[in-house]
Amino acid sequence: MWLADVGFGSGLLEPLPLVEGTPQRQGAWEYQLRRGADGAWRLRERTTGSWTTLLTFTEEPQYPVDVEVANHNTATSPHSPFTQQCIVVRKHDTAIRRLIGRDYSEERPGDLTRTRSLTDEEYGAVLDSEFSLALSPPEIRALIATLPPPDGDRPTAPDLELRPPTGDHDA
Repeated sequence: MWLADVGFGSGLLEPLPLVEGTPQRQGAWEYQLRRGADGAWRLRERTTGSWTTLLTFTEEPQYPVDVEVANHNTATSPHSPFTQQCIVVRKHDTAIRRLIGRDYSEERPGDLTRTRSLTDEEYGAVLDSEFSLALSPPEIRALIATLPPPDGDRPTAPDLELRPPTGDHDA
């Protein structure tokens, strides 16, 4: 059996064999599957010297209706983070880039996450250059209109602020 990322989730670059314990490399990223005391699997990623659980899952069968309902709720619920803000993520062999609201971050395995808040002027350029999303000026203006104003306490200069990785860490 294999674990594959079919959308938002782990960020796997390719399927992993469903085998416990053995670290698996994908580009510069390192993953490991562990089974918890509850019998559920944990997909873990090595970050700055420790393992972080990315997701927990079971081997219960999933049917198309399960996926359809989950996708519907994710896309339409007012409580879903995906309906409350712009979320763009792109992962490749050596880095993962995230744009969540105004916050742009870049993470590389073993390094601190670099984060900064984007200005209105930078927003469309970052979508184009970092995520290959070429939006028209009216589309960019409409998207910016949904964002909170820039936070004066956050860095907006071209240099990214260094921040430690976040997440629940497992030993």
